[in-house]
Amino acid sequence: MVWCVILYGGGHTWWAAAAAALAASSCIIWWGGGGRFRARAVHLSGYHRIWVYTESRVPALRRIAGHSRRGMERRIHRSGHTMDTERAATVSTRLALTLAAPCMALACAGATHHTMWMAAAAAPCIAYAAPHIQIWVWTRRRAASCSREAAFFLAYVHIVQTAGGGLYRAFEMVERAAAFPAMGREAGIIRRRAAAGDSRNGALLHYSKYHPVPILRDFVAGYVAKQSAVGDVPAYTAEKARQAFTIYEAAWSRYERSAQEMFGGIMMFAIILPMMIMLSAMLGTPQTVHTLLSAGALISPMVSLGMILALGGAQPPAGAAPPVWRISPIPGCGAGIMLHVIGAEPAVSMSAAALAFAVSNSIMTAPALRAIASCERMLPEFLRDMTEMSRAGASVPRMIRRQAVRAPYEAPFNHMIRGAAGRMMRGAGLAESLEGFPAPGARFVMFIIGVIHRTGGGTPAILDMVAEFAGRVLHAKESVARSLSPLCCIVYATPFITLGMAHTMLGIFAGSAAASAPDAGLPFSPISGDAADSYTRGMGMVAASMSIPMGMVAAKISSYTIRDTRPLCVVSASSLAALTLLPHTMEWIGVG
Repeated sequence: MVWCVILYGGGHTWWAAAAAALAASSCIIWWGGGGRFRARAVHLSGYHRIWVYTESRVPALRRIAGHSRRGMERRIHRSGHTMDTERAATVSTRLALTLAAPCMALACAGATHHTMWMAAAAAPCIAYAAPHIQIWVWTRRRAASCSREAAFFLAYVHIVQTAGGGLYRAFEMVERAAAFPAMGREAGIIRRRAAAGDSRNGALLHYSKYHPVPILRDFVAGYVAKQSAVGDVPAYTAEKARQAFTIYEAAWSRYERSAQEMFGGIMMFAIILPMMIMLSAMLGTPQTVHTLLSAGALISPMVSLGMILALGGAQPPAGAAPPVWRISPIPGCGAGIMLHVIGAEPAVSMSAAALAFAVSNSIMTAPALRAIASCERMLPEFLRDMTEMSRAGASVPRMIRRQAVRAPYEAPFNHMIRGAAGRMMRGAGLAESLEGFPAPGARFVMFIIGVIHRTGGGTPAILDMVAEFAGRVLHAKESVARSLSPLCCIVYATPFITLGMAHTMLGIFAGSAAASAPDAGLPFSPISGDAADSYTRGMGMVAASMSIPMGMVAAKISSYTIRDTRPLCVVSASSLAALTLLPHTMEWIGVG
């Protein structure tokens, strides 16, 4: 039926195909019992009866759903979540097969009318893969959050072990700790399995078998083996903590190399894109030029966003995520709408909107960013001071009060230490007093210090190890920031590079074509007048649409998080300046 409507639909093929697809899908969804249609509402029981009947007679459908279920069962344990895999596989398979006919009809209509409709062919595949994608996202999120806390957690386990506790007890103590949110969730997984009837060691072994982070998986399995063999467990936990610190530090060196390689690729794209569009404009029709410019305005931010995702996958878990001012989109939208109403170019309105958003968010989040940076810089020095005072026999509360009085650190960090001392003076416990530090590394360290005070475990050597690790990580981050800072400068200049290349090529090629003889047989012709203005506006949209994700790339390089909008301020201002100043500058020097 669908193909008949497509063939005889005349000039409205894609509308006919959509109507036929809707009719075909309604035959399945609105089918009731007794072999008749029910047009009054969606009758889900009839829909399910159809599938139950069909699956009982078509073994291939059962095999498709069974293959999906077995794949989810293999991966669900690594995600740390629970799911009814049989129901998810059945529902996703039925939905994918229901969508297959109408989506294929829309895809066929797209082949004859508009290529955009061809994307509908992916809908059944997405429906079938949806539960697998959800499990993958859960697993990636679990791995990232646990990797961020792994090194400090192993140091904490060593302290608990030296105080006479064990790994299961360490998990119990950390379950409700605000400093270790990810490992607290992991503790809940182990405790629930033990409460269901498994032994403590059995729960730990099951945990180690399916955990997505290798260092934690190996540590838990080796710990159970050492404990069963009555080995030197404290020495084992100390060695694994040092190994986790080394792995985390080495990850920053790998990230530096990966970021440089990926950045080189995207900068080549930013330079080559205007050249490709310009050459195509000389060889093609005005409609081709418009299509290429529209594609460039869509493709360039997609490539930049792809680089952000790649950098996020290569970057070690930094943890320091400043807050975002939720009202900041309002001034951004207001600035963009106002400029559009008064007649500004779309590229100018877009760049101004991004600039207003980034500036307002940066102003409101500046104190939090300063506090996080100060906390990370001062943490190694604070730990060294705590280690020296612990060797002299001072207690943890006394050390905190002494440092609050001395105030030997940067002003934001001194304010945090004074706040912790003030909470202790008002009668709060040490654990509550040491909460509230903005950087995750500082929260981990303060929790470890509180555990040392509460349990009596650990030695100055463990504080030395943590202090050395904090110092090495700070040095690695600073080294990465220094080596990648030239790349950030190139990001800031990207709008000038893109638009400058476009204006230069416009002047060179248009001028050479205009100077040629009419019968020279050149494959291109001069672009002038409205065509040149349209090309310039289109390249402006390409540069403006690229500047926003490139600002996020610079934030990912310099601050390790896209929540820092200060680089976006610079890139948006650079885009706005290039759009408004570069045409006059190129005209003044005789190019473009």
